Amino acid sequence: MELTSAPAIAAAFDSITSPRFVSLLGYASQTGEIADYTLCVGMSYQSAVTADMKALQEAISTNLFQQQPELAQAAQALLDSFARNLNPETQSNQSKAAQATYDKENKAAAYHATTGELYLTGYRVSKRVLVPAPEKLPTGKERGRKPETIAKETVQRTLNLKTASWRKWKVQNVQTVKAQGETFTVSL
Repeated sequence: MELTSAPAIAAAFDSITSPRFVSLLGYASQTGEIADYTLCVGMSYQSAVTADMKALQEAISTNLFQQQPELAQAAQALLDSFARNLNPETQSNQSKAAQATYDKENKAAAYHATTGELYLTGYRVSKRVLVPAPEKLPTGKERGRKPETIAKETVQRTLNLKTASWRKWKVQNVQTVKAQGETFTVSL
């Protein structure tokens, strides 16, 4: 089935009431990379935050990172950040801005408030690169990232935190969407 309008694509996700797997085939990123993604949509970001907080609390209480103090500090910083952002009164400006940027259409789709572009939102389960980006972007210290940021990413990977893989995909960058037994060709 060919979908040629953002409302038609968003409507295809209206019936999602619980988490479902979706495939995005031929997603072209800003870097020029083309990849296929499997994602889980219809999940509650709040539930992902709650699960990640529980995993962080357990790691901290069991001294999982006892031999690596920088990771223990990173785990505590992540936990504190989640707790702070759950409360609207202590929420960071970045969190408030992110929430104001998208108008949620349903559990899987949201429109960008300024551009009107449609995005799918969910947890990235897997990624298969079809065409690598023409030039690999620098990573880690090469990008000038702080050691604290690298430590937080290490904790996120170690504990497999769901929020670390929570993403938005611009629908106009996708060739094909497979969801709920249907295949949609996107031509916006």
